[in-house]
Amino acid sequence: ISACLVGSEMCIRDSTWNNGGATPTANDTVYINGHSITVNSKVSVKRIELTNTALTLGGTSLIIDGIDTLTITEDLLMTSENRFKNIDLTVTGTATFIVNGNVSMVRANDNVSSSWLLFFLNTDSKTYFLGDFTFDYKNSGNMEFANEVYLSGNALLDISGQTTLITRDGKDLDFKADGDSQVTLRDSLSLLTYGGGASNITSKSNSTFEIFGNAYMLNAGGSNPTKMQSGTTGGDLIIYGDLFMESTADKKEVVFDVTGSSSDGTVKGDLSMSAIADSSVYVNIASNGEMKLGGAILRPTGFGALNMDESSQITFNGNKAQSIPSSRLLDESTNKDSLYLSLIHISEPTRQAEI
Repeated sequence: ISACLVGSEMCIRDSTWNNGGATPTANDTVYINGHSITVNSKVSVKRIELTNTALTLGGTSLIIDGIDTLTITEDLLMTSENRFKNIDLTVTGTATFIVNGNVSMVRANDNVSSSWLLFFLNTDSKTYFLGDFTFDYKNSGNMEFANEVYLSGNALLDISGQTTLITRDGKDLDFKADGDSQVTLRDSLSLLTYGGGASNITSKSNSTFEIFGNAYMLNAGGSNPTKMQSGTTGGDLIIYGDLFMESTADKKEVVFDVTGSSSDGTVKGDLSMSAIADSSVYVNIASNGEMKLGGAILRPTGFGALNMDESSQITFNGNKAQSIPSSRLLDESTNKDSLYLSLIHISEPTRQAEI
């Protein structure tokens, strides 16, 4: 790796772009491999690729800091191929980061026992992805952080395209909004687990996680539940479309969890739960949590649970008739149906409520 500029391709060593380091221009593709780069001035580049194949060097880091803006006019690609070297992207210090194209974060198939692949946003920073965002988490190892995508300190992440989070093997892939942060997904979300741990989303500590399209949750082989959770310290999960929850394997759980005071989960469309075994897919509302449902509860395979404790509530506030499914899912431990409703609010029903 050397400080070089050949045509429209630039490779750079550890540096601060406006403090003695090489400064790329709008037509450059920047490759960062085994170095830490800090951006704290306004700059625009064509494309950035981060990787960690440089065995004799350290990890690979891109830090966007300060009050100015880094704009990538095409794509951002982060590929982890080295089990001993980390890759991380940090947006901090009230910086603004804009990617006009797609963002892809990928762990290579042979990266079995790896260091971390991280995306951190904090301290009033603002990040905008105008294309699709994909985090493909293959073969993660024991050196992972608790969260692979983490927002805190009033950070903002706004994604215009489709968002896809995939776990194929190894540890969990965790996406957490914490500390008054905001996540806005303007298209659909796919939260997919094919093996290993699971893919998870959490909103806590007065944060808001909004999905303006549909959300699809799948567990086809993960050892842990594929989960969307409104955390115990307060947090909002809002889905403006439909929520589809599907388990395609026995004892592979999919969970939408609203737990704790000031924790709210809202699905403005339909809630569809599909499974092949008892209690594999369920909604859990507990410890003063509240869920609002604007559409119908659907159980096309006859399986899917809605569990509540006495301190929590569900509000049916849609603009069409609400129907609680007549199909039964027997809980083998209690010999009761698994649709437990303890406190129900019905606001502006289109016809007389029947319970």
